[in-house]
Amino acid sequence: MTSALRRYLQAERGRQRRLAEQLEINESHLSNIATGKKSASTEILRRIAELTGIDPAELLGADMPQGLSEQVTPFMPPRVASETTLDAIIAPHVRSRAMVKVNSGAPGFDIRAGDLLVIDMRTAARPGDIVQGAVLDGDIVETRILRFLPPFLVSDDPTERPIPEASVRIQGPIVGLMRGSTT
Repeated sequence: MTSALRRYLQAERGRQRRLAEQLEINESHLSNIATGKKSASTEILRRIAELTGIDPAELLGADMPQGLSEQVTPFMPPRVASETTLDAIIAPHVRSRAMVKVNSGAPGFDIRAGDLLVIDMRTAARPGDIVQGAVLDGDIVETRILRFLPPFLVSDDPTERPIPEASVRIQGPIVGLMRGSTT
């Protein structure tokens, strides 16, 4: 998970127990989420952000770099029904998912600014999949939407050079899309 959540839990004695009670999960599960040993559902992440005041982008960790060059940013969906979230409606078959809001589109993939994407965080990308990936260029990391064509990933811009697979950390294939902006 993130060092932000670990820092929050360690800052005050009894905080982990209280947060676990508020989340209605046991302390060891919360600890496993904080250390990255277990993943959390989107609903649990949304509630952790709400209860702790930790920015959702920080909860998703260092793999989600910050900056103006980002093509996508983390999106914490609001509840649609009692325990149903928007990402669960868009991609109900995916158990470990993340939702991102597109900042700058990928027109060649028919993905527009304002679209919401659901990323399958557990399934390996297959050749031809459109994926979210962290492109490493020296000290700069940029989150991008790319097509996986081993041994390369390609952008939607045909004039851009293919990116070697070794230079990209694939975060997961895009398995759902909701057109338009949601705040």
